[in-house]
Amino acid sequence: MVRNNEEKRNDCTRLDGHDMNLEIKLLRWPETGNYVLAFCRGSLEREGFKEIFRKVDQFTHRLSDCRIVIDMRDSNYILESTDIPIVVEHIVENFSSRDSSLALVSAPGVEYFRQLVVLSSCLSKCDFNIAVFTDIDPAASWLAAASFV
Repeated sequence: MVRNNEEKRNDCTRLDGHDMNLEIKLLRWPETGNYVLAFCRGSLEREGFKEIFRKVDQFTHRLSDCRIVIDMRDSNYILESTDIPIVVEHIVENFSSRDSSLALVSAPGVEYFRQLVVLSSCLSKCDFNIAVFTDIDPAASWLAAASFV
């Protein structure tokens, strides 16, 4: 069931020879802005990251004042140092929602967190408002405090 302020789209995608499930929800609240929640499950590599950002952008490209959470706690991923510039270039060229705030929630484990921190750092240098978290609660608090011009 979809409420008036919620739009939901499920995408089951097979990438990199692995199964990845991506569920995206759009929440529209006139008082606090638009929120996009993307839940990633399964295995992914470089092409999976590109696909996640492409699908999130499909939700957000017509919206302003958008706060985005990409929750990767139920996924496992490998983002090699040689993959990061390719992923960053793809996101910079194709992600139209630069005025959005973006919170990445890492899968458990230091190695997963570090991969997202490197990706986030590179995107920050390209004027993205982005941060990485190990849990959804601090990510939600950071997004709630985000201000837009």
